[in-house]
Amino acid sequence: DVYKRQVSIIHNLCDMLSASKNQEMLVNGIQLMTQISPSGDVSYHDSPYSKSIDMYQDLQVFARQCKVRIDPLRPAGGGVVQSGSGDCIRWHCILPPIADSGPHLSLRRMLWSALDIHDFHPSTETQALTLSLARERCLFFSGATGAGKSSLLSLLMRRFLKDDRVFILETLPELPTLFPNWIRLVEQQKNLEGLGAFSLGDILRESLRMRPDHFVLGEIRGVEAKALYQILLSSHQKIWSTLHVSHPDLLVTRLAELSQLSEASWQSVFQLIKPVYVQLQRKEPRITGLFRYHDDGFKTISCDQIQV
Repeated sequence: DVYKRQVSIIHNLCDMLSASKNQEMLVNGIQLMTQISPSGDVSYHDSPYSKSIDMYQDLQVFARQCKVRIDPLRPAGGGVVQSGSGDCIRWHCILPPIADSGPHLSLRRMLWSALDIHDFHPSTETQALTLSLARERCLFFSGATGAGKSSLLSLLMRRFLKDDRVFILETLPELPTLFPNWIRLVEQQKNLEGLGAFSLGDILRESLRMRPDHFVLGEIRGVEAKALYQILLSSHQKIWSTLHVSHPDLLVTRLAELSQLSEASWQSVFQLIKPVYVQLQRKEPRITGLFRYHDDGFKTISCDQIQV
């Protein structure tokens, strides 16, 4: 019927991506569909849509099924959905009027369970690296889109946090909840009447009362930065997160900008916490640098210096 017809195209695209050897699929409205392999090879195909309005409606139905709001007042959103074969597919879309050429959809296959630490750091130190990272109270994973930030974070969570009470705090539901003792809490946006908002700060305040062992922030894009600062100030739990920063020297500036707090405030808390920063890239070796905050900035460290 109508509902099944509306969601079938996007679900079929997820299944196609899962069954292929490709890593990403990009649908530029009715104009073009691009497929990208793990090595970066690109192929071009016809869009599965012939009318922009059909794609617009499909995305709205699909988003509602994923409990994500998208509409003219909130014209972008995304999350994670499972394909028919069980693969995790991260989706994100941008709608008109922001996208004036029509709706745009990005699908990316997440290799949560297929990757091992050797895929990130192929050397004899990998086991020591893994154990050392897992002991850290505050970890940042940074790199370009597709570099493996979330995959490495998920790998360490799966291996070392399965017995912990993990609270995953997100503005968009993206990381997998792999174990039943893990809890995902997602920020709720206000509705069209301006009601019903429940911010990440509200979520944090409530979750601190529920005996968390470990916090994970899926990705720091905006309001998550202030939540991170509050966690570091108010609790002794570990916190791991991903973000987009090109170099560790820019991390304090970026967090200050996103949180609207001063750089001095972040430097003060970093001096006490001494977080570790993991830099990743798309090509092998994925891990290109390890850094720890010391005195007034991040310093390069080796594997055996991670846990001090």
